Amino acid sequence: MKVKKLDRDFSELVRALARWACARCGRDLTWDRQRLHSSHHFVRGRKSVRFDLVNCDALCADCHDEFHRSPAAYRDWMIDRLGEDGYETLTRRANRIAKFTPGDWTQLEAQLALALKLVSAFEEIPSVPWKKILLSG
Repeated sequence: MKVKKLDRDFSELVRALARWACARCGRDLTWDRQRLHSSHHFVRGRKSVRFDLVNCDALCADCHDEFHRSPAAYRDWMIDRLGEDGYETLTRRANRIAKFTPGDWTQLEAQLALALKLVSAFEEIPSVPWKKILLSG
């Protein structure tokens, strides 16, 4: 299991899906990508949502720091984005105990690699509300 590589790939995917802009303030960080973070609402230690796109947002360093200082503001922002039902669904997933087999890690690695290829291949497609789409499925 190469968790560091999976974390890097997942972070890249979250930020690429956001078109390298902060989901909160809209700041374009295409040319300063290190200042755009993949922020986990429920911490990465909760394996059930560690690689969950609904649990993560691309946030600039300033917005990310602000949400760390005010978790209640982060929660309210997530509810605004996901709706009450969507947030409750995410919370239930975050509270599940998850166990991964070596095969699960291998499958996740392959899925992330494919997703990154697709995102880079379709960079010119207009942005879509992917969080809403993922929650509806």
